[in-house]
Amino acid sequence: MKKRHLFIIILLVFIALIVGILWISHIHDFELNNSKHETLSFSHADQKLSGTLIQPHDKTPDAVLVLIHGDGPMDRYANNGYYPLFNLLLAQNLAIFSWDKAGIGQSEGNWLNQSMEDRANEAIAAKNMLSTYYQGQNIPIGYFGYSQAGWVIPIAASLAPTDFSVIIGGAINWKDQGQYYQALRYHAQGKTPAEIDAQLAIEQQQNDALFAAGLTSPAVSHRSDMTPDRHTFVQKNY
Repeated sequence: MKKRHLFIIILLVFIALIVGILWISHIHDFELNNSKHETLSFSHADQKLSGTLIQPHDKTPDAVLVLIHGDGPMDRYANNGYYPLFNLLLAQNLAIFSWDKAGIGQSEGNWLNQSMEDRANEAIAAKNMLSTYYQGQNIPIGYFGYSQAGWVIPIAASLAPTDFSVIIGGAINWKDQGQYYQALRYHAQGKTPAEIDAQLAIEQQQNDALFAAGLTSPAVSHRSDMTPDRHTFVQKNY
């Protein structure tokens, strides 16, 4: 029995060492080394928005990406969650401009008051600021984003010229995607296909009424999981 205990202890120590080595080997993914940071701000809807331009160190970037966030109260680094992505882009000699959403971090306003058109115009304002910053350098500047960027970027690109647009995992239809995820949840709960279809039909009818244009905020009382500001945001974009 003692030998078995000793074996288990040695095995656990070995596993801990391996995990530690792997973690240390990838820790640089969560740091922005070998890059140059500059705080830049721009205005949209009479509000000042603050962000950071991240460029490869001692290099002229091949292109500049205007980062379009997905849903939620995102700051310029997504609470440091963007670091691995930024390092990957920097390694390809690409610069990134990312800003705090309205009302987050150092930016004024309230992102929950924005429609997708508002976000698109905000992105255009950011791109125009960068065009002035890089004036005369002939560096392509375009949009790069995911999730809700699937709605924001096409609007921005249609309203003003852009050198390129990149959408990863873009949102397409709010209603359809909501129903898809609800169906997955119900399936995991063991509901039958017929039960799922019936429940989704009821919820769709309720949501269509709840988020109808012009509906006032007291209707939020029907959704205990949603604040009045969130209700307004969904209503604007539903």
